[in-house]
Amino acid sequence: MYTGRCEDGALDAMADHLFVVSAQFGVSDLHALASRVLVAKLEPETVCDFFTLGHAHDNDELKDACAELLAADMLPVTQSVGFTRLSTEQPAVLAALVRRQAEVMAGTASHKRKRDSDEIGGAGGAGAPVMTAAAVKKLGAAALRAELSKRGLPTGGLKAALAARLTAHGCLS
Repeated sequence: MYTGRCEDGALDAMADHLFVVSAQFGVSDLHALASRVLVAKLEPETVCDFFTLGHAHDNDELKDACAELLAADMLPVTQSVGFTRLSTEQPAVLAALVRRQAEVMAGTASHKRKRDSDEIGGAGGAGAPVMTAAAVKKLGAAALRAELSKRGLPTGGLKAALAARLTAHGCLS
């Protein structure tokens, strides 16, 4: 039974499994948390596998982050084992990833269209103000880095990873 808490390290070690199980059983808080961890762990080798998870469970945050990394780092992604597997086993999902990448590059991806105006709970850390999801989504990479820096968090990575890092550290929900 999920109680709103995970053992230290459990989420990092099993984020992909928790993502799938939480979607199957409708545990939305855990599903969102696992999604943010997957986004933060995203790298060229995992793009295709994580996009497949996001696609299977209709998770725009994860799909957009994968598409952003594909756009930013295409060669290592296309040389990955995951890309080879996806192109041979699930070409329709690969086509969806390429379409999503085109949307990201054109600035029309779902995370730019959909705006969540709910107030964000949780501590901002280091005296930083609580932000809304809509405000975070409007921030560019430089502004996200500034917010992370205010909170003493690492500032490296792509925009989706930066936003996920804010979220994963309790600055967003």
